[in-house]
This record gives sequence, C-alpha cells and structure tokens, in this order.
Amino acid sequence: MGTINYTGQEGDQYHRLRHGEIFGNEDLITAWGRYAQATYLSEVTSAHKVLEIGAGTGINLSSVNKLADVVAVEPAEEAREHCRKLGIKAVSSLDDLPTDVRFDYILMRHVLEHTNEPRQFLVTVRNMLAQGGKLVLVLPVESPYKKIDPGDIDHHLYCWNRQTIGNLLTSLGYRVTEARINRYNGRRIFLPVFKFFGVGVYGKLLSILGTIIPHSEIIVVAEEKGEGGP
Repeated sequence: MGTINYTGQEGDQYHRLRHGEIFGNEDLITAWGRYAQATYLSEVTSAHKVLEIGAGTGINLSSVNKLADVVAVEPAEEAREHCRKLGIKAVSSLDDLPTDVRFDYILMRHVLEHTNEPRQFLVTVRNMLAQGGKLVLVLPVESPYKKIDPGDIDHHLYCWNRQTIGNLLTSLGYRVTEARINRYNGRRIFLPVFKFFGVGVYGKLLSILGTIIPHSEIIVVAEEKGEGGP
C-alpha cells in the first residue's frame, strides 16, 4: 500500500501490471485512441495545444496526436518510450516543458488520485492553461466496499465524487463547466465491433457493459476563473 516512485523500476512495473495489455497491441491502441478522443477531447482542433499529464503508454493521445500539437508527460521510462513509438512527443516531468508554453487542453486521466499533494498539483496545472483553456480531469469511481489489500496495484491515495472534486476545483480558482459519469467496460472484448462499425457503436457497447458490470469514471471539465485564484 501507499505511494510508489513512478520514475524508477516501480513505475515500469506498475505499467506492466496495470497496462500490459496495451504495449504493442495496435488494434487496442487504435480503438481506444479513437474512443478517448471522442470521449475526452472531442472539441480539439488542429489549432490547439494539448498536454496529457501521466500519459502512461500514450493510448489516450494516439488518435488526437494525428490532429493537434500534443505533448505527453510520463515519469515511467518504458511507458514514455511507448508514447514516442506512437509518434507522441514525451517528457519525463513538468519541469521538462518550456516555461512560456500554455496549453488549450490538459488531460489528466486517472492521475490525480496518485499524487501526494493534489491541491498544489491542481494549482500548478491551472497556471499552465492558456486563456480559455480547459482541464479535462478523469477520476475513477471507487467502490466503498473495497477491502484493504496489501498487494493493491493501483496505489490510489485519494478519491472524490462529482460534488467533492467540484468543491476542490472551485476553491482553487477553476470554474467547473461539466461533470458527468462515464460507464465503460470490455475495451478488448469489443475490438471486432470497432473494426466493422467504428467508434460510435464501440463506445455504446462499452457503456452498456459498463452498466451491466459496473465500471465507471468521473469526467470533469474545468476552466480557470480568471480571477487570480489561490
């Protein structure tokens, strides 16, 4: 239990255990990449700069990378190299980004719950947004019935619901414009469907199975208030 060092061997091991199905799986990368673009970044155009923090294997950016100017931050070396194999510019930390660059979209999917200081992290991210830029924050929905597991591979330190994450973001100088539940499950099971019918049908089936076999996440979109914040 507890936090791990995502920059070292622990980080590589985490991604092998948690995301091993993705490495080199071109069919899954293509399908989920299209789904991620449609679900998290549907308004992105070629004029936008996009940053994903905690990008993992790069699968969330694998489609939108063909459209926009995209950068990934990923501390784990093997996952970061996988991003680069997908043609995604990838660095190891926020400190490696130019200090004068601001982003139109910042995606953080299943990342904030791993950070030691989520409040300060969100302030840092807010200051990286361009004027009118949007933070797309995706958080796992945690079961209240989950027991303590010393071998837990997720290492989540925090959890939120829509109300509490909205409260947190508002207190830090954000304006929340959207907060919804996204149900999904079976992204490998429905790969043949994606090949024949595309991302629309693929996404609907993910949602149906995610309702029958509960698996969901919170998607929050927020902008800087423009009032200075903390």
